[in-house]
Amino acid sequence: MSSKTRIHLLGIPFLINNYYDNRNDIEKIKNFSLMMKSRNYEVYYYGIELLETFADKNINILSINDYNYFLYKSSRILKDDVEKITFWDNILLHEFNLKIKNKLIENYRDDKTDIICNQFEKIYDDLEFAFVEIGINYSNSKQKFRIFETHMCLSYTCGMQDKNPSNYWFVIPNSYNINDYKNDNENPHKKIIGFANKITDEKQLLLMALSKKFPTLEIVIINDESKLGDYIAILCPNNDFSIKAQICGTPIIDFDNNEIIENLKTGFKCNTLNDFYEGIQLALDNKFNRSYIRDRAVELYDMYKIAYKYEYAFKCILDVYKSKGWFSNKSHIKLLDI
Repeated sequence: MSSKTRIHLLGIPFLINNYYDNRNDIEKIKNFSLMMKSRNYEVYYYGIELLETFADKNINILSINDYNYFLYKSSRILKDDVEKITFWDNILLHEFNLKIKNKLIENYRDDKTDIICNQFEKIYDDLEFAFVEIGINYSNSKQKFRIFETHMCLSYTCGMQDKNPSNYWFVIPNSYNINDYKNDNENPHKKIIGFANKITDEKQLLLMALSKKFPTLEIVIINDESKLGDYIAILCPNNDFSIKAQICGTPIIDFDNNEIIENLKTGFKCNTLNDFYEGIQLALDNKFNRSYIRDRAVELYDMYKIAYKYEYAFKCILDVYKSKGWFSNKSHIKLLDI
């Protein structure tokens, strides 16, 4: 039997190769498996048949045929609402979670050597295992041990749930394989800026104002992540796009709540319309050092460096079961000194 700490990574039933728009979620699973294996952890992934991961062991919870059967039954009840099929309580989720529970009981050794990582509301109250809810970018997290992707999400959760953060709530950003995102364009097109978010009424007004202010500037909707380095800047991206753009050396111009930006160095934080004008003008004038932007992003988000942050969190959590927890005589803080 392996003496390595075993991570049980619980999937979600709509993560299937070429099903729905799930490429980013599959990328996260692959990166997580690779980075934790680099720290000598053993990774078991529980998911749908044929999903390709880099885990030490892929445990098939549902076959493709079973998946399609339960998906069909769920869609009949929920009237083909894909959002409800993937996230709401339905037959597919129920069967998937029930089978995961049985497989966990088979493969879980004990609380001192194993840790279970899940997302969303997959809680088995009758299993006294070491559960950790990871990659949290939503407000309804439930587990005792939690790892959030941003401080904003942590703060929002505290407000929504009327709680103070636990000592065992951690903030660890999403991780990336930096080789997937190249910084090979030091001279991007001078008149094209990328937009990477949903077009809300507020953002539509912003885009209209920017088009009027900069009539020769082309603002395009980004649909190809391999081209993130081709833009003079990225406008209003979500957290995931922000990091990918920075790894490509591209500055970000966004509202002040964007945690990724180092203001005036890797982008521009805005509170007013004139702030957006100023930020775009800085990009047009080539005032951002794209090499610095990439180097900083690589330092912060390279998955093999993020692995140490997860190892620190997991060791702290396992100390709750192995020794005196918060009162433990052992500190793992040196793992963060990388």
